[in-house]
Amino acid sequence: MIVASLPTIPQRRQTCLQVIRRILFEQTRPPDALHVWLNGYTEIPSEFPTDARVHYHLHPENPGPWIRYKVVDELSDNDVLVTIDDDLVYPCDYVGTAVQWLEHVSPRTVISFGGFRWDPCVAEYHYGENRRHFNYADVLTHAQALAVLMGCVAAFPPLAARAICGPAYRGFEYNDDLYISTALQQRGFGIVCPAKPQGWIQEFPEATASHALWVRDRANRKRAFLHAVKDFGLDPSASALAEFLQRSERILVVADSALPLDPASDIHQYLESLCADDVSVHLLAPVAASKAGDAQRFVDRPYWVHSVAVPEDGGRLEWLEPVRRWRSWRVQRDGRRRIEERLKVVLDKLKPTQIERLDSNRAAMVSACASP
Repeated sequence: MIVASLPTIPQRRQTCLQVIRRILFEQTRPPDALHVWLNGYTEIPSEFPTDARVHYHLHPENPGPWIRYKVVDELSDNDVLVTIDDDLVYPCDYVGTAVQWLEHVSPRTVISFGGFRWDPCVAEYHYGENRRHFNYADVLTHAQALAVLMGCVAAFPPLAARAICGPAYRGFEYNDDLYISTALQQRGFGIVCPAKPQGWIQEFPEATASHALWVRDRANRKRAFLHAVKDFGLDPSASALAEFLQRSERILVVADSALPLDPASDIHQYLESLCADDVSVHLLAPVAASKAGDAQRFVDRPYWVHSVAVPEDGGRLEWLEPVRRWRSWRVQRDGRRRIEERLKVVLDKLKPTQIERLDSNRAAMVSACASP
């Protein structure tokens, strides 16, 4: 049996209705049951479908999105739980594809079409820094491991999530993705982001509205992440460093810029040419702080990007030449310091067997050396 579970809030009444209709009536492989958790509602909206497969649960107190996992305790081991959200436009083959992928991977695996995995070559983990962002709307040509899933695009074997919500949830009320992912690691379950085409999953404008949890709960999300790492033992890298060290060769390429990395760029083609079955290829390069988020989405690559966010020119009184010169000097100084500090950490953890340097046009290798 396939069971879908959807939490919603009154601000998303119309988009939720569209999601319910898409999941119930427009799927190539529809679910056998759909549970809709009406958080903040006192009554079921009259326009919501009354199909026999849909089960509405009124929760005026709004317990948060984690409530979607409550139904898993009623499922058998052979069932599948598909978790969805009220602000995404799901394709008509979404449920069938999710179930097919879950049947394809090992029994102790959860799938999520979006999520995060952090760079292990850092001195300390922070939620918004040095991570790989697997956006559900972006293309992915090969399945990859995740550390933290997205409950809006995930599918579970019931054993993975059974009795997963309990007293330890304190501090994670609105960060169910972090809590669930931590619990999965503790239980020995892996998380895989399947391959998918660009734009296969899309979003309603409400996904970025001010009431969206990821918008209004950023500060708490950072605290919850540190809590998960330090107190609950979450490995944000999902054993990435062990994967690197298993390769007989580890090539570190040091360049003066991480952008652009589109398939037509010289640096991408050069890095791709270095990749092989037993070779782990890595790029260490600075990226302007304002573009750090873009660099985090460079995940559909056969190599790892270790980007270093560096400060940028510009600011108050930029029209004054002395201020402009002083700020430029400070920006360059701070940028060099950050790169040097990060390079030391990468060398210590990655233990590269080969180091390459690229010139400023990213077109040619300047030198191959045994040390930076």
